[in-house]
Amino acid sequence: MTKNHFHCKSPAKSLFIGFPAQGVQPILFSNLWKKLSVWLSSCSISHRAYFQFVLLALALAALSSADASTVVLQGGFGYPVTNSADGAAIDPGFEVSVGTFAEGFDPAAAPSDLPALLAAWTEYAKTTTAVIDGVPGSFYLKHINNTPAFAGKKIYLFLTRTSDHASPAADAANVTDYGVFSSSQAAWVFPAVDEDLQPPLDLTQLNTAQIDSALWGAVDPSALALAFKAGTNTSPSAWDSWVASLLGSNPDPALAAALADPTATLPGASVNNLLAFALDSNPLVSGPPPYQVITIPAENGNPSSTGITYTRKKASVSGFTTRAEASSDLSTWALPVTETITSSTDTSEDVRVTPATPTDKAFFRINVTPVGQD
Repeated sequence: MTKNHFHCKSPAKSLFIGFPAQGVQPILFSNLWKKLSVWLSSCSISHRAYFQFVLLALALAALSSADASTVVLQGGFGYPVTNSADGAAIDPGFEVSVGTFAEGFDPAAAPSDLPALLAAWTEYAKTTTAVIDGVPGSFYLKHINNTPAFAGKKIYLFLTRTSDHASPAADAANVTDYGVFSSSQAAWVFPAVDEDLQPPLDLTQLNTAQIDSALWGAVDPSALALAFKAGTNTSPSAWDSWVASLLGSNPDPALAAALADPTATLPGASVNNLLAFALDSNPLVSGPPPYQVITIPAENGNPSSTGITYTRKKASVSGFTTRAEASSDLSTWALPVTETITSSTDTSEDVRVTPATPTDKAFFRINVTPVGQD
């Protein structure tokens, strides 16, 4: 508690008003004004006029800031920091933006379409990455808002790295990697602008440890990791890391050569290397294929139907888009399907694919293409 000491020469009386280090405590303004009025009456006329002017200015400042809300978001300070797509802490000076997306725009529907994300982005406030207390990849953002436009909307964190250290261009040409993050916690909704709340009750305090959702990028206990922009050559890095993890510390040259070929199918494996990589499977272990054909029972007058389920790496992790296609004749792969994500983690998701119109005659194949070329 710090104390501000106002004194009056007249009867040598003093007035102490305490403020906590983090901000002014909520108090009843009318009671404070009564206390100040009694104190002012003890002052000389000249001092009284001066202090009345000062107190009136303080009152007007308080009233003008009352109809507002404050959001604080921090990374570092013991919370997860920000990492680039190559795994290193983000250098100082890259943009950290907090905001939301335009009404009717679903960022989860196309997280790899960066120009569309940027066009729909509504910024609340921004700062830049920095080295804070010796920790790179940190940031601190605090913004006071007095407009109701954001109230009740979901809060997102949008991180970008650019080749020129500038803000992202509209066509995203200067962006190398980026991340879009949020949280399922109730606090990750922009607060209403409430004139009845005084600091610190109008404060929404957020941090990166609360983030549990990555639309593009990945989340782990120590860092928010960006992912390379779609259309860039990201797959060799992800692919090489996967191959290296399978080979271990003493790789066999023949096995290394076999794994390096995406189209090769290892002895005992049920799928080729690229499909094993995309479906988060191990081609060195014999077993059933990393997908399952399912039958949907007949219901509501519709016939029984055939579908497929599998687990795939997220595109932001693998650098590839993995999608099931269907056919009724093994010739034309254009049978409409419904894809449902039944569960998800930071790096993978479980997928269920069924014909859009129930049918018991359907064939499926899984197509894997580099992000941006699908």
